[in-house]
Amino acid sequence: MSWPVADLDTVRRLHVLAAAVPGAVVAETRIDAPFVQVRAVAADLQHELPCYLSDVRSFTIARHDEQLVAHVA
Repeated sequence: MSWPVADLDTVRRLHVLAAAVPGAVVAETRIDAPFVQVRAVAADLQHELPCYLSDVRSFTIARHDEQLVAHVA
């Protein structure tokens, strides 16, 4: 007997993980702006994220070995 296989893209996989982890949340939105503008903001999340999310005072990204770790306050 073989089990069914579900091929999930990275976004669907993120939703599955969030559903399985208590307290985890995934939110999506469509941004009506040119890719170049969105890319510029995304490239500087450490400074831009607190401007867009009022409940985020600071957002830092640090490298630990092979991983990137985000700290939100």
